[in-house]
Amino acid sequence: MLRHICKLALCLILFAPAVLADPIEVSGGPITVINGPSTLNRVVTEPFVLTGTNFTANINSVVAGFGLADCAFRPIGGVPPCSTANLGFSATGTDVQGSFTLNGQTAPISVVNSLGLFVTAPTFVIPLELIDAAAVEVIAPFGLSGTAALINGPQASITAAGTVRLLLTRQTHGNFTGLYLSNAVYTFGAVAEGVTIQEVPEPITLLLFGSGLGVMGLLKKRGLVSRNQC
Repeated sequence: MLRHICKLALCLILFAPAVLADPIEVSGGPITVINGPSTLNRVVTEPFVLTGTNFTANINSVVAGFGLADCAFRPIGGVPPCSTANLGFSATGTDVQGSFTLNGQTAPISVVNSLGLFVTAPTFVIPLELIDAAAVEVIAPFGLSGTAALINGPQASITAAGTVRLLLTRQTHGNFTGLYLSNAVYTFGAVAEGVTIQEVPEPITLLLFGSGLGVMGLLKKRGLVSRNQC
C-alpha cells in the first residue's frame, strides 16, 4: 500500500503542470500598427521593444491577428471602407517576429521558443455623421497579456495596459472611397476611460501625417467635439 502511495506521489510531481509566477508588468513600446505589404499581411506593426523584470522582447513585427484588418485596404480585390472594427489583436508562434530574453536566456521567437501577445480592446462603430469626414480619431483603453516560454527553460506571463489612438483617413482604393487605416498607436501607461470617436480637422490631419504623435496634444487644445460610447 505504501509503495503504491509513493508511486502516485512521484507521478504527481513528475507530471504536475508548470505554475507561472505573478505576471511581469511590461512597458516600452509604443506599438504602432500600420498597413501591411500584402493581401496576406494587410496589417502589421512597426518594430517595438517590451521590457520588464528579467524580461526583454525585441519585436521586429507582428504580422497577423488584427481586428483592424477590417479597416485596411487590400492591394488586390479591394475592400469597402471602415465603419466598425475591434481594436484588439492576438498573435502567437511565427506571427510574432523577433527575439526575447527571459531570466538571462535569449532566443529567437519561434514555435518552440514562443511569445504570444494578446491585446484586448473595445469594438468601435463610426457614427453616421462622421462617415464622410476627412479623418477620424478613435481613442480607447486596451490591455495586453501574453506568455513567454523557452523550450526546456523558464516561462512567464506578461501584462500591461494603456491607451490606443487610431487614425482613419479618407482614401480611395479602386472603386471605394472612405475611411481607411492610417495608423494605430498603443501607448502603455494612462488608460482611457471609455471610447471616444471624433473628427480630426484637415489641417491637424496633415500635421499628424507629418509629425506623428507629437501633435496629439493639439487635439485637446482645439476643443474637439467627442462622442463617447459605452
